[in-house]
Amino acid sequence: MRLAARDIPILILVGFLCVTSTWTVLIDVEAVPPDRQWIPQQMVFLAVLIVPLLGFWQIASPRRLTSLWVLVAPLVGAYLVAHYYAFDVYDGPPYYRNAEAGDMPGWAILAGASVAAATGALTWFRRRLGVGLTAPVCLGCAVLIFFSNVFH
Repeated sequence: MRLAARDIPILILVGFLCVTSTWTVLIDVEAVPPDRQWIPQQMVFLAVLIVPLLGFWQIASPRRLTSLWVLVAPLVGAYLVAHYYAFDVYDGPPYYRNAEAGDMPGWAILAGASVAAATGALTWFRRRLGVGLTAPVCLGCAVLIFFSNVFH
C-alpha cells in the first residue's frame, strides 16, 4: 500500500484513535493513573466529528479510497469497550469501573463494538459503502460512550 498526500489526514485520524484506545487500555490495566481519562474520551468525540468530513472528502474524490478506512470504525469500537471497563473518576476514591455502575447494559456495548468491527470488514470488501457507513457507526458508538457516563 502506497500512501498519497491525500491519505495523510486519514493516517492522522487512525493514529489519533490508536492513541485513545491504547491510553484507555493502559488506564484499565492500571498502568496509568485514571485522573486524566477524560482526555482520550474528548479525543474520540473530536475524531467522531471529523470522520464525516473526511469521509465526504474521500468519497467525492475520483481516486481510489485508502485502505486505512478499514481501521477507523473498529478503533472507535475498541475504545468503546475499553471505556466501558475504565474507572469512573467522577466521585472520589475508591474508583469503580463504568461497567459496575450499571448505567449501560453490557449487551449494548458488545453490539456497538460488533457493528463497528463488521463495518471495518465491510469496508475491506466494499470501500465506498464502508466509508459511507463508518460515520454513522462511529456516531452510534460515541452516543453509547456518552450515555455510559451521563447517569452517574
